[in-house]
Amino acid sequence: MASGDRLSAACVDMLRSEIGRCVTLCNHPVLSPGYIPSRLLFIGTEDVGDNQLRLETREQVHEKANLSGTESTRYAALSYCWGSPDDAERQCKTKTHSLGAWHGCIPDRYLSPVVRDAVRLTRSLKICYLWVDALCIIQDDMDDWQRESPLMGSVYSNAYFTIMVLNSATCQQGFLTAGGPGEHVPPSNDGELPSSADGKLLADWKAAAWTSRGWTFQEEKLSTRAIYVGPERMYFACTNWIAAEDSPEERALVKEKSVPHMVKKASTSERGIRSLMNYWELNMLPQYSNRSFTRPQDKLQAIASVAKCIGDHIGYDYAAGLWVQRMHIQLLWHCRPAHARLADLIGDLRPGGPGFIAPSWSWARFGTVRELSFRFSAWKGGRKEQRGLKREAQLDVPVIENIGADRYVQVQKGSLRMQTKVMRLNELIVGSGALPEDAEKFRYDWSESGNEQESLFRAKLELVVIGSNTGNGTAEKQLYGIVAYPADDATGTYFRVGIFECPVQHQSRFEGVKSMESRTITII
Repeated sequence: MASGDRLSAACVDMLRSEIGRCVTLCNHPVLSPGYIPSRLLFIGTEDVGDNQLRLETREQVHEKANLSGTESTRYAALSYCWGSPDDAERQCKTKTHSLGAWHGCIPDRYLSPVVRDAVRLTRSLKICYLWVDALCIIQDDMDDWQRESPLMGSVYSNAYFTIMVLNSATCQQGFLTAGGPGEHVPPSNDGELPSSADGKLLADWKAAAWTSRGWTFQEEKLSTRAIYVGPERMYFACTNWIAAEDSPEERALVKEKSVPHMVKKASTSERGIRSLMNYWELNMLPQYSNRSFTRPQDKLQAIASVAKCIGDHIGYDYAAGLWVQRMHIQLLWHCRPAHARLADLIGDLRPGGPGFIAPSWSWARFGTVRELSFRFSAWKGGRKEQRGLKREAQLDVPVIENIGADRYVQVQKGSLRMQTKVMRLNELIVGSGALPEDAEKFRYDWSESGNEQESLFRAKLELVVIGSNTGNGTAEKQLYGIVAYPADDATGTYFRVGIFECPVQHQSRFEGVKSMESRTITII
């Protein structure tokens, strides 16, 4: 493709046509009809005769709509990479001192290249408003950030379309100039270039820096319609089909639905709720936890809108990334250990430190997590639905201190108290001091397993029973639970440092647990 302007008449016509077709034919759920964000960037169009960039409040937008007799106000949203801290610092933002001025006028020359191109694209599609996080949230006002951040779910799910910039790794790089470095569609595994619209988009999607960033995850999952900007072509996508700029007539069907679709279905049936929870545990969280953050402390915040969308519509309670109604399942997560030694893991789990993100029992407790899985997906041959599970522990509602008033945002500290059977791990050791082959299944949150570590730490490890299952066609229970390590002997608190399962054929080894009195234990 030769260098030049990518916003051709043919491209604009294709996008308008696909958006119009979607509006006419698709029945996408609208969770909040008539929703308008707290602030929008007014960009105008040639049709309205006013294209002076400025911020407008929700009240101003409503007032203009009432005066013009417009039933609803359409706006677009932008999803993009901020880039390096230096690039992000240089982009035009709304801050406390500039808020008043931005309501009057934002000079076009102040905009970062990616936002400037988003304004051009949105105007060409006859939409007067654009939502951009850097401009529509006051970046140096923590109260505004805590208030607006969880509302991103409503922002993206109610946007007329979202512009998703795959071909730019930074806000200082525009996307409407053709040519230049990085213009490449990776071949498929067999070395062939993808030919279908979904194949082309998937190749561009996998190669994009945008796909690796934490914040863009919920922006994609919540959007009803999307314009993906790839290195060589643009795509229109909704939850029914994908069309590529260079072959719009060859539409590819889409199987995976958006979060609003799944939430709408879940709110009407128990089966829908179960399907949505399985999707959360076995699809969304493994994808999301693998993404990176400039600030690891944003990990819960950057998925808060997805969680809020789910919680508000199905009535489930949320605590540090887990759903209380599924706690006996969601405590049983595992990931590739990021720590070699248990001592290092314990040091990083202590609350109150600068790197604290979530309690030890939450999958969100560290920044980027590789290979996150839940017990049944990993240990039951990829099975996608947990059946035959029974809660054995009496779990209290977790006590969470959030930073801010919203339960979905960043956590300051949290604890989970339960009454259940507990036994020392070393009570299972026989003969030589080693566990019998295949006797128990353990997945620790640290990787080293030498004799020195066994002798130093195994004596302190506790097995905390969470539940049992009879899902293998047998009436005998298989116990499962978490491996815990003392956090503070004085308070009797523990850290979660692994998970375990006892297969049926070795159930006799846990007879001691069955006869034990339950005790109260608190995991922090």
